[in-house]
Amino acid sequence: MKSGCFNLGIIFGLLWSGGLSAAQLYRIEFEKETVFPKVSREYLLLRPCDKQAPPRIDGRLTDPCWGNAEKIEFSDTVVKLIYDDKNLYIGFECKKNTPLKANLKGHDIKFWNDDNVEIFIDSNHDHKTYYQFAVTPQGARYDGFIMDKKWDGDWQSAVTAVRQEWTAEIAIPWKTVGLDPLIPGTVLGINFNSNHESKKYASWARLSGASHHEAGAFNHLIPGNSDIVVKDIKPGTPIIGPNILFLKVLNKDKQARYIRITAETPGTKTSEKFSLRPGENEIEAGYMLKEPKETGICFFGEDTATGKLLFRYCRNVTPQNLPLIYCMASTNYYYPSDNNIATTVFIENIPLRNLARMRLQIKAVKDGHEIFTTSTDKITSRKIHFFLYPPKLEPGNYKLDFQLFDEAGKNTGKTSRMFSLNKGPFD
Repeated sequence: MKSGCFNLGIIFGLLWSGGLSAAQLYRIEFEKETVFPKVSREYLLLRPCDKQAPPRIDGRLTDPCWGNAEKIEFSDTVVKLIYDDKNLYIGFECKKNTPLKANLKGHDIKFWNDDNVEIFIDSNHDHKTYYQFAVTPQGARYDGFIMDKKWDGDWQSAVTAVRQEWTAEIAIPWKTVGLDPLIPGTVLGINFNSNHESKKYASWARLSGASHHEAGAFNHLIPGNSDIVVKDIKPGTPIIGPNILFLKVLNKDKQARYIRITAETPGTKTSEKFSLRPGENEIEAGYMLKEPKETGICFFGEDTATGKLLFRYCRNVTPQNLPLIYCMASTNYYYPSDNNIATTVFIENIPLRNLARMRLQIKAVKDGHEIFTTSTDKITSRKIHFFLYPPKLEPGNYKLDFQLFDEAGKNTGKTSRMFSLNKGPFD
């Protein structure tokens, strides 16, 4: 990867016109950079039935409340969702190009031998435990907890099937999946599958393909009925030390509101107050992880004016031994007469409001001797482009030390990058 802060087009132009001699350019080879893994999931904000009557479970999806349902589509399947304080209601509309296969009847049978739809709900949001529900066009049902079909839950289902199309209507009490009462704003792991007997499997979540039971890859469902709604929650890469939870929060009020977010991890509890302007807001809530082992974390959002709990988000994480800051560059160029090196620094897991009060220092070292030091205290982004202006560098091996200091001068994060400077033609 070439750093974006060095204009290679200008260099090519100068070479073409004779303005630069190729022999005057030095190529810098950086060691391979640390890459933070990223996880991308879909989030679905669910609307309540409000004052409408809940649907009658008859397999038809004709009740008025389905008009307010959220709708997702994948493959040849449409899924509709709505809820009230007692149940989660799910409707499936499925189409095939071949006749339906629907021979099996009963409960906890081998439903996968017929066409079927499945629901997976990770109500603990621990990316491990989940409830599974399945229905076939014949009305056969399956339920289980993780892979245990001996678990039987209280839920309703009904189906209608005509030729190559069929519909399933399902009501799952929140109590059945351990949410009693439901707290609006609770983040659930969820996935839907539509499976044809012909082995054509379709999933809403992006699974690896090895199994439908990948709880860590489920998408997210957020039931919400408040003026303050959490639309999106994304944890950063968990590391030992300070971490961030990224949130998008919608304030549907016409005036500014305030929310208090409390983070609880083993041995730590932090609380921060945030102002929400009308419309969509981006929030970075900090938390600490102290142990390099799987850890449970929980976040609670409270409306400071009413004391109402707005959301609850819990999951298990395993901190990685990664730096707070790192340099991303693979090949850059050093031109002696301009005396600069271009590189890019990324800072993870520190809220921007705190970064604005910090100082980043970069030091170059060769053979144990400091060559130059530079710093900046104007940090306005997690991605910082640097032009470094060292004394004239000779070919050889160098080390760049990056250190982040807080307002009190305390070192809060550091990392290093080795690079070699080789004289040779531009390529």
